[in-house]
Amino acid sequence: MLGTNVGYLDVFDFPPGVPDATASELIASAVRVSGRPFVSMSWLRKLKLASGRPKDLLDLENLGYQDEN
Repeated sequence: MLGTNVGYLDVFDFPPGVPDATASELIASAVRVSGRPFVSMSWLRKLKLASGRPKDLLDLENLGYQDEN
């Protein structure tokens, strides 16, 4: 975790919870906003589902994703 002047930022060199993926795939699919890379919505969904944390599942619900189970 990296401390910044606006809060903490999680930094990973691998996509947690998605063992068959590489960081390169994640970076290659990044969406740029004002020149800055952000995780794509597709990857955001994968990562939040992989974490399984209640707050991440709530985020997905708030973003309009339906549970596929």
